[in-house]
Amino acid sequence: MLAFSDGVFAIAVTLLVLEIQPPHDFGNLVQGLGALWPSYLAYTFSTSLLADALRAEQGLRASVVVYGSTLWTAAALFNIVWAHLRRAELLDPGLGPFGARAIGRRFASLL
Repeated sequence: MLAFSDGVFAIAVTLLVLEIQPPHDFGNLVQGLGALWPSYLAYTFSTSLLADALRAEQGLRASVVVYGSTLWTAAALFNIVWAHLRRAELLDPGLGPFGARAIGRRFASLL
């Protein structure tokens, strides 16, 4: 069931990504991103944005901030989910307290 739900989620995210087109005017990247805020709010396809900015050699600072913010947000959300699973005692009992602490430290190191 978990693998199936992950697959469904991956397909949904992929479909969202296909709808987002980064701005082409990297000279005014901040304004272009501002106009696309609904799309980026739904899902930030920041890797493509960073790659395009690197190719254009413009808008690099803004694209790096967006990329870094996306990665940090994902790490923070992983930590929130992990903390909830630990508090609600939803982890596999076979993991044990040592394994749970080790995974928690790995997730915390992402921030």
